[in-house]
Amino acid sequence: MDWLTVTTVGTVTGSEKCVRGHIPGALNSDLGSAYGGFVVSARLGDNDPFWLSITF
Repeated sequence: MDWLTVTTVGTVTGSEKCVRGHIPGALNSDLGSAYGGFVVSARLGDNDPFWLSITF
């Protein structure tokens, strides 16, 4: 599973609103394509608000 190769940048405490990490190229490309498909199918325009939650 590609998610097992994701590494964080710095120490993570669990209370952060956002965490930076190193994402493998193939995983980034696959998720970018899925996100692009979502934007098109949901007919989102510039500055349309929405929530994005990623879990595994």
